[in-house]
Formats: sequence, structure tokens, C-alpha cells
Amino acid sequence: MQFKFDILVYFHMTLALPRVFNTIVCTSDILESAFGKYKNYVSCNPMAGITALVLCIAAFTCPLTPQVITEALEQIREQDVTRWACIYLGPTLLKKRRDAFSGSQKCGE
Repeated sequence: MQFKFDILVYFHMTLALPRVFNTIVCTSDILESAFGKYKNYVSCNPMAGITALVLCIAAFTCPLTPQVITEALEQIREQDVTRWACIYLGPTLLKKRRDAFSGSQKCGE
């Protein structure tokens, strides 16, 4: 949620800039860099695809203070992340393959 908020604030601030030039330069370099880092993390396993590890993108784009880390560890449970991944990401290719051979079709197991 914080990542989304920060992006929206950035866009609104950019749009509010005085129109000195006809063109406002907005770049996707920051997002591309964050996704590049994520792809590098998951590249060792081609069957992984997009996993709950995608949530680390927010960590690439904000300062991680001890307070922020402590709050995250105290407020977010592993089952919350698992539920989020099941709803928004679905199973990985590896999970689909395992399910196909085992007969299981449940997400998040």
C-alpha cells in the first residue's frame, strides 16, 4: 500500500509542476530497475515465475529503517502474505506442475 501511495504522490507532484516546458520528462527507469532486481532474484529458478517475493520491490524503493522493519515484522504474518499471493498471483509454474502430478488443486499449500 505504501508503494502505491508513494507512486501516486510522485505522479501528482509531477503533474503539479509549473508548465515551464511543453514536455514533462517522466521515466520508468526506477520501476524498470526495481523489476530488474526482482527478476535477478528469481532468475535462479525458471519455474518460480512471479511469487510473493515480488513484495520485495517496495523494499528496493524506500528507506528501510529499523523502525520500518520492526513494524513490518510485528504487523504482517506469513499467512497474510500467503493469502495475498494466492489471491493476486496464483500458483507458480512449479506449483501447477506439482499439482498436476499429485492431483491437488488448492492454492497456498
